[in-house]
Amino acid sequence: LTKLNPKTGEEWTKLTAVGDVGGATSAPPHSMRIRSENDMDDIIRGVCLHTRDDDGSSVAFAVGSTRGIFDDDSFPGGRTSAGDPSEPLPSDSAFIVKIDLNTMEWIWKKQFLGVASPEVEEGMKKNNNNSGYSNNAVGVGCAVSPDGADVYLAGNVLDGGTIVHGEGVDTIRSRGGDDVFVAKLDAATGDVRWARQTGTGDDEWISKDGGVAALSAEDGGGGLLYGGTRGGLLP
Repeated sequence: LTKLNPKTGEEWTKLTAVGDVGGATSAPPHSMRIRSENDMDDIIRGVCLHTRDDDGSSVAFAVGSTRGIFDDDSFPGGRTSAGDPSEPLPSDSAFIVKIDLNTMEWIWKKQFLGVASPEVEEGMKKNNNNSGYSNNAVGVGCAVSPDGADVYLAGNVLDGGTIVHGEGVDTIRSRGGDDVFVAKLDAATGDVRWARQTGTGDDEWISKDGGVAALSAEDGGGGLLYGGTRGGLLP
């Protein structure tokens, strides 16, 4: 992830003075690499930003997909259910990373995985293996609430998969085909408040521009998810 000068499109390398006037100068970090712990393929698919009103500090949230491990606690059953860390996961998982734009360092990371069914998930916990992470899950977009308290992650889970994350995050079982999902996280800590999945027996997909918006308190709060379907979502 690289910061660019909005006027020139060049990498942001603004110098800041160090010590007395006329002394040395240094350039604050302007780029960082987002990578899984076990150095597998990681793809960024969307970024959303938030600037605090009180001190002007800025953060970014990057979302995408990975075959690697971003966060041990994101796996139901813990790190052991992720399998051999020298090997990639059998399918893509969605991730979200919070980044301090002043230091260009990550603050927290979370990921969401696709399983064939809740029964398969329970089997992985008992047998400490990752064979059930067989359904691709992809983070597509994100949005930060106007007050900066929450961040929403939107994505797709494919081929009849069910999205899972850690312990105690329940979603709706897939009815078949590709589904869409949205997760609400505490922007400060990354704790998952809830995750929801919806779809029909046909395919659904998140809009390519991110597919999620955070509403202000005046508009009722919460998040707005949008995309397309080949089925019938309306009664």
